[in-house]
Amino acid sequence: MEENGPQEGNRRSLAKVEYAGSRLLVERVSDSLYKCPICGALFATPKDLVAHIIAHALGVTSNRKRAPERG
Repeated sequence: MEENGPQEGNRRSLAKVEYAGSRLLVERVSDSLYKCPICGALFATPKDLVAHIIAHALGVTSNRKRAPERG
């Protein structure tokens, strides 16, 4: 897996994540968080983000139950 750092500018920037021959351009919310372009979930590593995007492609995330909201 290869990752090129965020572009200079504000705290939200784009990062190129490369995994198994696929390249993704994703939003990087801070120095340590990558944002899923499909649902907006945040991930600490490019590897976790790619696994999550693959789950979207396989339809796994559409069957997932959400945790109940508190408050």
